[in-house]
Amino acid sequence: MLRDHFISCPQLVNLNISTTFCETHGFVVLAPKLSNFSSSGIFPIRFGVCELQKVDIKLQDWAGEGGEQYYPPFISMLLGLGNYANNLTFDSKSIEALSKISYLLVGLPSPFYKLTNVKLPRGYKESSIPEALRNYLLGGSPKASIVT
Repeated sequence: MLRDHFISCPQLVNLNISTTFCETHGFVVLAPKLSNFSSSGIFPIRFGVCELQKVDIKLQDWAGEGGEQYYPPFISMLLGLGNYANNLTFDSKSIEALSKISYLLVGLPSPFYKLTNVKLPRGYKESSIPEALRNYLLGGSPKASIVT
């Protein structure tokens, strides 16, 4: 059973959540003024906001040996961000993880409808991103682009 941690703060503008993998509880964020969200780790999340101007996703060491078991929950986490993110930034471990499981993304609709751009980490080029991952990230926002 999933138990949620509620974060309710009407004046909150910036939020950083850093945690280990958690499949037993997630986060519900009710913060109408929230515009910047940063995460480190994998966790279910839902938002009560209009939009998030900037979203930074970091996995850091999660993409290592045996980390594949955490990748499907990572996709679920992205679903929780989909309707809200304008600018999405990934670290290299996040891109590595998503690239490894891009075959799971084939045919899935993109959850990102307000996206302006996806920023790749230093050293990555748009051509290095699997097509399935690119379609998943940009498919819901035809005017969005990948920037390096």
